[in-house]
Amino acid sequence: MKIAVFDVGGTYIKYACSDEQGNLSHKGKIKTPQSREAFYDVVEEIINKLGAVEGLAFSLPGFIDAKQGYISVGGSLRYHDNCHFVKDMEAHMKLPVSIQNDAKCAALAQIWKGNQINENAVVLVFGTGVGGALIQQGQLYDGSHFMAMELSCIIQGDIATQGLQATLGNRFSIPNLMDRIAEKLHLEHIEGEKAFQLLREGNEVVKAEMRAYRRTLALQLFNFQCCFDPDIFYIGGGISAQPAFISLIQQAVDGLLEKIPFALPPIQVKQMCHQADANLIGAVYQYLRNHEA
Repeated sequence: MKIAVFDVGGTYIKYACSDEQGNLSHKGKIKTPQSREAFYDVVEEIINKLGAVEGLAFSLPGFIDAKQGYISVGGSLRYHDNCHFVKDMEAHMKLPVSIQNDAKCAALAQIWKGNQINENAVVLVFGTGVGGALIQQGQLYDGSHFMAMELSCIIQGDIATQGLQATLGNRFSIPNLMDRIAEKLHLEHIEGEKAFQLLREGNEVVKAEMRAYRRTLALQLFNFQCCFDPDIFYIGGGISAQPAFISLIQQAVDGLLEKIPFALPPIQVKQMCHQADANLIGAVYQYLRNHEA
């Protein structure tokens, strides 16, 4: 079986071919279109590039009913609001289609390829926003309205005056973090790899921004620990490929726990399996679950 798989983000679409074991080939990346019509055109263009495929698997932002193939809120792609995505895409492409929320795809990859059979875990995926997923006893938890762990929606300020600036997704957005670093360095733009290089070199501006970011994030992880009591936190997204990112978070969490005036279990933070490919692999797993004989 040859499946075309798409990891659709607010900025880029990553795509690949996959077999039934989740082995990826012909990987590529293209800018995310800004309208639904252009989105269909780009998908068709990618399929033509990949050659004959038997199905399409999508990892997407938003509130997603994977069983019904419906997106109620499109997240960073609002043109997918109230969209019968699977029905519409199958009509356009004449192929079977599956969809799943992007962070839940990352969690599915951890379940499938990380052998997390009986584990309780929180998955955090850092990108344009912040995705989240909850694994309970090795199973993905959706919630009653498919909103479980929609972290980007958590309000952390005055939504009336700040709008989306008051959300957790905005506060921990990696592009926003890089923008703050670039502004302090008097640069137009900086990539994550360059920022971490400066961090390793001891740049004080980058150190200060990273310190503030990780301390605030450590507070969130502590609160999630109190709510869900997971065995482990898995960190995903492109930034997770930077070993320093994981270690900085773990250090901040450990430092916070030392200040808590009562005994608590340790909070373990770990890089999730397959890193930048996790959403693609999880989308394949969702497709196989939907279309198993």
